Amino acid sequence: MNDLNYAPIPQLKDITKAIFTKQSNVKSASKNWLLNNEKSYWFSRSAWSMYAIVKFRLLVNHSTQINVWLPDYFCNESTVAIRSLGVKLSFYPILSNGKPNLLVCKKMLNVEIPDIILYVNYFGESLFSKDLYTIAKNNNAWLIEDSAHCLKPGEGIGEHGDFIIYSPHKLLAIPDGGLLVIRQNGPNKITNEFLDEYSFDGLYDSVINMGKSSNFLQFKWLFKRLVHKFGLQFFHKQNKFKSDSAPRDLESLTSPKISWLSLKLLNNFLDLELEAMNRKNIEIEWQESLNNNKIFERKIIAISQINYIPYMAKVLSNECFNAEIIFALLQKSKIPASSWPDLAPEVLLRPDIHKTAINMRLTCIFLPVHSSINKKILKSKIRGC
Repeated sequence: MNDLNYAPIPQLKDITKAIFTKQSNVKSASKNWLLNNEKSYWFSRSAWSMYAIVKFRLLVNHSTQINVWLPDYFCNESTVAIRSLGVKLSFYPILSNGKPNLLVCKKMLNVEIPDIILYVNYFGESLFSKDLYTIAKNNNAWLIEDSAHCLKPGEGIGEHGDFIIYSPHKLLAIPDGGLLVIRQNGPNKITNEFLDEYSFDGLYDSVINMGKSSNFLQFKWLFKRLVHKFGLQFFHKQNKFKSDSAPRDLESLTSPKISWLSLKLLNNFLDLELEAMNRKNIEIEWQESLNNNKIFERKIIAISQINYIPYMAKVLSNECFNAEIIFALLQKSKIPASSWPDLAPEVLLRPDIHKTAINMRLTCIFLPVHSSINKKILKSKIRGC
């Protein structure tokens, strides 16, 4: 294998075991993300987890519209499903450390009371805000802790929201998989009795049966990973630095139901502690290799070693212009660089309010740290820039 990949590649023994295992245990697949026997529900993507939460709130409120607060530094594609429900989305600005701008959040309360507030543990770091928690509790707003960038629960992760969202498919070698965890100890004390009263299980069944699952997509994913595993890549994926996605509709999304292949892989091969260690080591390798390359001198801001499990390695440029130069150099050397997120149009239309999010979008580049990254190839690629 002579290239680095954007996504992790499963081991052959894990694939073989998954294919020939007769049953996939849904409950067992969740165990690594549960802290206190919380309720959990599998979807194909976290966007569907959000969709189920919003639809449940509409049901509980006996309403056709609710107010949802999201951070402005957020992937617009992830809002496609909930937008189809006709909810009002309001984007609150974040600070440069990823936490909410509470001054603005408190001003927003003068305009509307939220029904749901979501915050993000960006790139694996716990970014819990006690004040945002208090806003949610005082206003009976359900609090979603978006931990889609987090490998697993940990200190400050999976401990605060009414709902926790994980996206194992973004970090592990599985074709799909988003996990929704519901906590009784969140600000709104959403008990099992409350879930039963409004039949959340019935709502969940109706959501995952909205679309037909496709074996074709699973085998397509598997074929691509095997091609990469044996070094048979026919082309290198070229990303664009400014690549906001085109508008999509509900019908264009994948089926809400997690695939049988993902469930079997999750049951058969998971070692999250080893994955965590690998991610930290690859993050350090990216930083050291980039800092030792004179081409990137004075173009990037050195970031100290992180103390959490990274989702991606972040390259922070000191200027937007330099970020595009760095991105082009990495792409030319077939290094799997990416930018994130595709900001919502509501955010882009108000650069005065959402300046920090827009600036972060234009100055940050991300590199994969999954367990399939080969350190020797990584060093060679950076030396060759």
